[in-house]
Amino acid sequence: MLTSLTSNGLARRQGGFSLIELMIATVAGLIVVGAALTLTVSVLKSNNQTVRSARLTQELRAVSEIISRELRRAREIADPYAHVGHPEIGPSAVYNTLTVNSSSILYAYEGVTNPRRAICLDGSSIKMVQAPIATAVTCTTAGDTLSSPQINITALTFTPTGSPPATGPIVVTVTGQTTDANPADRISRTFTTAVQIRSSAVPPAS
Repeated sequence: MLTSLTSNGLARRQGGFSLIELMIATVAGLIVVGAALTLTVSVLKSNNQTVRSARLTQELRAVSEIISRELRRAREIADPYAHVGHPEIGPSAVYNTLTVNSSSILYAYEGVTNPRRAICLDGSSIKMVQAPIATAVTCTTAGDTLSSPQINITALTFTPTGSPPATGPIVVTVTGQTTDANPADRISRTFTTAVQIRSSAVPPAS
């Protein structure tokens, strides 16, 4: 029985919610659901940013390692004594030269088809140019891309150290950025490594 008689004989409603109560409950539920959705979206966005940041760091570390391995071979001669009397290992000859600019480095080493090498910043990527021993190498020549297309390289610098310069390690600094469509979402990272390069292609006198 939904109603009962009061002392004055009037019917009184039993149970149920009024329209105002239902509206208040609905609004409270929407607030809770909205807060939960906001938290979920925030967690997903933070996780996505962490993954992209880790990927960017891995890409920069990988390209820095490729550059380091290349530069460690600069001025390398497989058999220096076989070059005695030849012009390519003189003080200013091909295998001894090392030209360091702000965003490029030119060098050479023996044992490959194209011993002259250059590593340069080319737009938003890093490239390596190769040339035969008799051909000068420049950054304007087409080369192989070392960096991943999934990141944009925004800066590449080679900084000689030591006194006089270039007698100590060369500090290689690579700065990259994710390729998000929205500039505000892009993440930037910088990776720095020091590479020791041979002081000469000619072995020291014993």
